[in-house]
Amino acid sequence: MQLTFRTVAVAVMLLVSAPAWAGSVEDAEKLAADAQVQFDAGQFQQALDLFTQAYSTFPKARYVFSIANCYEKLGNLPRALDAYEMFTQYEPTPEVLGRVESETKKLKGLLAQEHGEVFIFSSPSGAQIIIGEISKQNVYQTPTRRWLKEGEHSIFFKKDKCAPREMRLTVKKGEHVYIYAGLKEEK
Repeated sequence: MQLTFRTVAVAVMLLVSAPAWAGSVEDAEKLAADAQVQFDAGQFQQALDLFTQAYSTFPKARYVFSIANCYEKLGNLPRALDAYEMFTQYEPTPEVLGRVESETKKLKGLLAQEHGEVFIFSSPSGAQIIIGEISKQNVYQTPTRRWLKEGEHSIFFKKDKCAPREMRLTVKKGEHVYIYAGLKEEK
């Protein structure tokens, strides 16, 4: 009897919550449909903005894949690579992994022509880092891997209860660099 009551209770909860959830899915699907129209028209920045809104409204793996495609069309290969790799967390099937592996291999080859691959660690881990100028797109958390263009870069580390730290880094194209920052506890 108790199992039947639980089953009925779960069914009622799903029915009560379905309209709000379905509205979010519908909103996301409309945004994604509008994004696809923009993508097909070659308006990749507008498509990226709409696919990102769709993902924020209701996260789906295919939105992440579309975001990766937009970044690739816009020439932002580091962001495209990040999105392709994020996509594999949603759908790690052999078919998807094979498809994304070929995309990421191609992108890494292209990136190595003008970028270096930088692995950034800190102790304690989980530090917020800002690479270059402060912007929403340049804020990450350790540990992380970034593809940076050849040249000079500043990396700013910040962690609660630790003194902030800044490091300068020179990146050469095609190289792999490991950066470690020991952060001192503030007293």
